[in-house]
Amino acid sequence: HKLTAFMALNQMNVEQDLARGQGEYVASLGTLLGVPNDQQSAFHAKAQGAFETLMTSDHEARLQHLRTLAH
Repeated sequence: HKLTAFMALNQMNVEQDLARGQGEYVASLGTLLGVPNDQQSAFHAKAQGAFETLMTSDHEARLQHLRTLAH
């Protein structure tokens, strides 16, 4: 539920960070998804690469896609 709340409260900031592939919101997102610190950069790059797909998905599909990218 933390992930859902985080995305709902910070959607615009998360979207901006995902577009850039870096930033505190995408780092927090990675942490909430359980991405180890040494894999955060790879997660950021994968999330940035999937930005357009993520932004055109509905909320639940977006969360599932992010979970997939994290693992």
